[in-house]
Amino acid sequence: MTQSFQTRSFMVKPGKYSRQSLADEIYAMRLALEQFSLKERSLSSEAVVELSGKLDRKINEYMKLG
Repeated sequence: MTQSFQTRSFMVKPGKYSRQSLADEIYAMRLALEQFSLKERSLSSEAVVELSGKLDRKINEYMKLG
């Protein structure tokens, strides 16, 4: 049985947050991803891949801030 992961708390509008707040959010997302992948016991479950993609986009946003 696969549990879904609430990702709403990780949605941020581009340009709305400072570099530090993005870094904080990325850190929280990384911890959540780690915990969720351990719970799922799979790095390729749909929910883990979805959260990983959101984390990638957030890191790209952070990198664009420069």
